[in-house]
Amino acid sequence: MENAFLGWMKKYLAEPLLLAMFPDCCTFCNKIIRVNTFICEECANAVKRQAEPICHKCGRSKEYCSCKQDGKRVWDGATAPFIYDDGITGSCIRRLKESGYERNATYLGTEIAKQVRKTFPLTVFDCVMPVPMHPQDEFERGYAQCVWLAKSVAKELGIPYENRLRKIRRTTPQKKLSGEERRVNLRGAFDVDEMFDTPGKTILLVDDLLTTGSTLEECATMLKIYGAEAVYVATVCITRKEGKKDGRSKTRN
Repeated sequence: MENAFLGWMKKYLAEPLLLAMFPDCCTFCNKIIRVNTFICEECANAVKRQAEPICHKCGRSKEYCSCKQDGKRVWDGATAPFIYDDGITGSCIRRLKESGYERNATYLGTEIAKQVRKTFPLTVFDCVMPVPMHPQDEFERGYAQCVWLAKSVAKELGIPYENRLRKIRRTTPQKKLSGEERRVNLRGAFDVDEMFDTPGKTILLVDDLLTTGSTLEECATMLKIYGAEAVYVATVCITRKEGKKDGRSKTRN
């Protein structure tokens, strides 16, 4: 009887009070949801998740594998839990970059970590590292979403977090450029903290979205120049095809 009463109190008094004071919102659609949940039922059913078989090199399903057209990637493997589209995953990424709501990044980092375990179960990572923003861009935004993501991934996987990549040159926003323009835009934009003991490390590099892979490619290149043994990349979302975003604006990128 007592347990039933406590359950009633929690359901009809405690949770509504907490929701009124500290409303939780769906990571994908921003709808108000139950306390201590991250995704509403509608989005849980609608979000596109990666399905096996997946190419562990480019991170895409075998049907959309881009390894042949991309040539040899600098990174050693890639993965992402969600497929990007202009619907709920697109709004999720935009909210991650615009809302300043760390709770969303915490949940998405946990999802990345689960996907990393599934894709690379035998890989031993020395650290998790975020793709950096330029200091001025980070100051203007007020936070770096990839830092939040990487910290969540590191905590979930139980491995060290290291923020040792630096963006040393401001660049044109990547979404405005074609694939080749993106690669040119990023050349020489990143460096590695010389105090970091890079040689021999296996590093998990975390970003929010993988489209052409130009940013991650440039970061992986710098880490390997400094002696990293292997660099794997993990993002929240990945496009089905390299440089193509599903939905209404397929040629936007």
